[in-house]
Amino acid sequence: MAVNTNARTNRWLTGDPWRHHDREDEELERVRKGPSCVVYLQRHGYANGDDVRAFGPVLPAAARRVSASVLRARRLSPELKRIPEDLVVRHVLPYLFEDDDDDDDEGIRGGFNQFKRLVKTEECVTEGLSSHPRLLQDGWSQGAVHPAWHKFAFDFGDEYDQVVPIHAIHIINMLWWKLNHNGDDADVMLREVEQQFNLRASGVLETSHLASLLLCTGALSLSAALHGEAPVKGDRQAFRSIFEGAQPLDLKRVEAFIVAKIGWRCLYTAPEHMLTHLFVCGSTYANLTEEDGGLDRAVRNDFWRRCSNVSRMLACHDVIFSFTPTMVAGGVLYHVRKSLLTEETATWSPELERLLAIPTDIIQRVAGMVADLVPDPAEPEWPWAVMYRPGGDSD
Repeated sequence: MAVNTNARTNRWLTGDPWRHHDREDEELERVRKGPSCVVYLQRHGYANGDDVRAFGPVLPAAARRVSASVLRARRLSPELKRIPEDLVVRHVLPYLFEDDDDDDDEGIRGGFNQFKRLVKTEECVTEGLSSHPRLLQDGWSQGAVHPAWHKFAFDFGDEYDQVVPIHAIHIINMLWWKLNHNGDDADVMLREVEQQFNLRASGVLETSHLASLLLCTGALSLSAALHGEAPVKGDRQAFRSIFEGAQPLDLKRVEAFIVAKIGWRCLYTAPEHMLTHLFVCGSTYANLTEEDGGLDRAVRNDFWRRCSNVSRMLACHDVIFSFTPTMVAGGVLYHVRKSLLTEETATWSPELERLLAIPTDIIQRVAGMVADLVPDPAEPEWPWAVMYRPGGDSD
């Protein structure tokens, strides 16, 4: 049955502020850094005493040296040894770290070191996520969440680069995974949010819907901080009207609620981070360059825009979370290259396979799924847009 809606609602459900935006090199450079583990530790490190030990391999080299030196000094000093190690890890180390994330162990600066740490982060988290496909089949539950929570994240994150709402959705997916993995009840957690933040039903929004949207707002706030962006303003009129009972809204408290559930897993990279690293690799543009090997700026911008379009739409499909960010990034790259090249054989290359360290047949399978979800990279549609098109089906 077609859904009747007024023009304002239609704009809200189908609007896409990033659709015609050409991202600049400076914007993509910030995205490539990924979520800052140092900012996380400084902001929420106290919440999980074992964060430094559990997540140490992905800290910047300078931070690892500081951590090792402080813990070694504690072991060797009779005076410092009286201080419990957990107190040092939770309350001392986070304030000694500096976010110098361009240096590697040899002091070499550059994007390769950033990419290495993103891959390490992916490896640290992915092993535990192996249960995700099974959980999706065996009673996966997000509780009574608002059905448009993905769109809420994009609408209220529209002042940032798209990586912030995409990563915020990733954080919420990590929260659902953790609850299902532990056998916990998502509705119980939503009621906990309702009570802790004094949420009251408003208009057509039930309290559980409000709770899920408040978690999205907290995830946006956390993601913005981890990407070095200006804070989300909880006193915006839009937030005040939705979360009336929760005012004044302290988003850092909401962040802390999420961090208490998933800890350092909020640093898990999104496919968007990996894609922006692929944008600087020459093999990404094979067969798209001019005869002299140069890359036309319009072609480059169109390529970036198509990849960004697909990445944005995919964030709204929970099944994507079953694949590693690098796999999804490879699938997006394959799909976009295929949309621009006429010859199937030109779509992929041994150089790209070596770059991603993933067999071509796996990338092709992921790309097939990506193509099913987002058929046209140049003219993307939100998953729910079909319901609001004349003749669309609401089922």
